[in-house]
Amino acid sequence: MIKDLHFDFLGFHGSDGYCHLRIAQKTSDSKMVVVCSQYKNYYGTSPTNAVELIAKKFFYDVVHGKIKDVSLPIEPTYERWHDDASRIDKFLVGLSPKKYKNRFKNTYLDISKIFNEILWIERYPAGTGFWDDKDDLSLVSMGEHEDPTWHGRPTESFIKEKTGFDFSDLFADPEVIDLKEVQKNLAINDDARNIALNLVNRPVRWTQDILNVLPSKINVTKFSTGRESDESLWELHIQGLVEEIFSISFPAKDLFKSEYKVSKLLGIHKSGSEKKCDLAVFEPESNNPRVMIEIKRASKSVDYQSKKILQDIAKLLIYSKVLKSDAYLLICGHAEELEKVVSEVTDILSLDNSYENASLKDKYKSIDEIEFSGEYSDLLSGFGIHSLHTRLVGVSEDNAVCLWQVSHLKENIMNNKAYLYRLINPSNNTDDI
Repeated sequence: MIKDLHFDFLGFHGSDGYCHLRIAQKTSDSKMVVVCSQYKNYYGTSPTNAVELIAKKFFYDVVHGKIKDVSLPIEPTYERWHDDASRIDKFLVGLSPKKYKNRFKNTYLDISKIFNEILWIERYPAGTGFWDDKDDLSLVSMGEHEDPTWHGRPTESFIKEKTGFDFSDLFADPEVIDLKEVQKNLAINDDARNIALNLVNRPVRWTQDILNVLPSKINVTKFSTGRESDESLWELHIQGLVEEIFSISFPAKDLFKSEYKVSKLLGIHKSGSEKKCDLAVFEPESNNPRVMIEIKRASKSVDYQSKKILQDIAKLLIYSKVLKSDAYLLICGHAEELEKVVSEVTDILSLDNSYENASLKDKYKSIDEIEFSGEYSDLLSGFGIHSLHTRLVGVSEDNAVCLWQVSHLKENIMNNKAYLYRLINPSNNTDDI
């Protein structure tokens, strides 16, 4: 069975979202695979930013019989009390479940369990993502809190083994995924037209942009400067390359800044030069940092790298709590050197981005169990930070770029977040929605 769907969903800011879905299942014993493709000539909410919304609507549409000739491998559900259910209401349900349950409870599909019984491939056809000459593909898994994880390009042998299909069977022809062709038979509302023509809305998934694009930018920089290795690419070089990516991803350049001063902001400045964060992303029209990024370079020429990584992690924990910002650690370098560096702190940073066991990407450690330097140990204690939670956001295809989210609270890293912006006018003024 192979079925193609022009799929509509509610995008950001109430706009109309569209994507192409190809649903395929070889036999009842093989995995169902869903290929979710970005349309060419489409400028609304992307499949990456809306993966949870698309999957949920697709599953409910299948269960409710809105999609013919497609059935899910499982249909698990769970119940949730109404927000205003009282103790008496719950008592009545206990006495007579059949009579009262539907009055005080709702039943929902367990999206994560269904998602993990299929294969979900996210596809950006050549010319729709960062690449003009090849498709950008990534396997996606879904955590128990409906938090997606991207695992990079699947191998043809993996897909063949799990589904029985070749790559060529799973990807729709170019004219099928060109929205201009599809729109000939569709009525497009004014909001969606504004998105396409005026770029009113800009969803930003910069985490994926870094993992997809930074390795190639590093290689180009080495070639253009005559450098043969990563050894001479210092962290300031990497910061500059990330800023280049952000210049494309973000709707305005004043939304991010390198070498962001933090000492006075955190109330820890004593004298001399201020401490700095490598990169900060701001809330629009404010000086409040929303995202803080520390960058490290994995290199055999740098001494005591694990201690320097711990120092950056301590900074990120402080940003996470005091500034209430999302905090990320980015490490770049040759794959072997990066793996060696991370192996020294493997109890707090995972390198496992396995599709088969997505839960391995999370790590937890009590602050008392980590050997921070005296300065940062005192700072963490002074700010009342007692635990470290990290999540591997992803690893680049060449294993040379890794990104983790870091927080003092587990609930802060439950989701890979899309950062949403709206352009008020053609100037740099922006408004966050």
